[in-house]
Amino acid sequence: MEQDYEFKEVSALECVKCGRELKDKRSIERGYGPTCWKKAQEEAEKEKQSDS
Repeated sequence: MEQDYEFKEVSALECVKCGRELKDKRSIERGYGPTCWKKAQEEAEKEKQSDS
């Protein structure tokens, strides 16, 4: 199952990846909790490398 992640400025109260409640201001601005943000960045980097 392939998932697309857009990195853009958003404001969310729940993580767009896992649905957990976001409590930290930075996480709310990103729309991702810290763990999901890290995983999404790693997945995007892998995809970028495979496209090269």
